[in-house]
Order: sequence, then structure tokens, then C-alpha cells
Amino acid sequence: MTTSSTLHSILDATTDALTLNPGAGQKQVAVADELVATCTVEARCDGQTVTFDQASPLGDGVGPTPGDGLLAALGACQAQVYRFWSEKLDIRFDALRVDVRGDIDVRRLFGADEVVRPGFSAVEIDVHVTGPESAARYDELRRAVDEHCPMLDVVANPVAVSTAIHAG
Repeated sequence: MTTSSTLHSILDATTDALTLNPGAGQKQVAVADELVATCTVEARCDGQTVTFDQASPLGDGVGPTPGDGLLAALGACQAQVYRFWSEKLDIRFDALRVDVRGDIDVRRLFGADEVVRPGFSAVEIDVHVTGPESAARYDELRRAVDEHCPMLDVVANPVAVSTAIHAG
């Protein structure tokens, strides 16, 4: 397990390396998703598999829905960026929990309404932190995290997306 002092050193070294070689910060993340049952999807990334599904009667309920997964990824990213920036800013906490909620209207998904948005119309993130710092210091940390969290950026700002189908 990485200790706080080790993590701080790793973060400093990584920041220094990326400052000296900005190109090293560029990477493409790839995930392969395969439909393996009625609604069950196995997502393979970096040698690991995450299973997504729908609840019955649409699916078998063997994993979270893709929407749950998106919110979970956002919450996990927030928690990790809180850890990173707490080290960078020397803001200590004893415990941290990120709760993420999203409002979605599934009528468009099922073709019942072509006007409503098919995805989340709103996402709320509540961060619960305990520790020795003042509320002002934790708010400073929140601002740093909001400015640096990759998954928050993806859901909060437009991203160029292209799709293609390869038949055969």
C-alpha cells in the first residue's frame, strides 16, 4: 500500500516529469465492450473486466447499469483527485466519501419521447470529508479538484465524439 509520504513523492516526481516532457502526458485510453447476453456487457480495459447489465426484466442484473457505471467512475475519479490534491496542497483529511446522483428520463432511450434528453439532465456530487482542516481549506481543496478532475471535465463540458460501425 502506498503511504501518504510515498504518494506525495510520486506526485511531485510525476509533475516534474510531465513539466519537462509534456508529450508524456498524452495517452489514449481504450476500452472494448462486448455484449455477452441480452443486456450484459463485459468491458475490458487494462487487463481488467467490468460487467454492466440492466435489472430484470431487461437484463439479468449481474452488474450496474452503464449510467451507474458512469456516475461511479465520476465519483471514483473525484475521490482519487481529492487524494492527489490534498497531498499537493498539504490539506489533511481523515475520511472522504463522494456521493454522486444523476437525474435521467429514460423515455427517449425506449422511444417513448423523442424530445427529452436521452442522458443525464443533471448530476450532483456531494463530498463528505472529515479531518483537522478548516471549512475554508476544504473548500480550497474542492476548487482544486473541480479544476483538475478528468471525469468531471468529461461530463461537464462538450467532448468531441465520433462513432463508426464496422459490419461484416
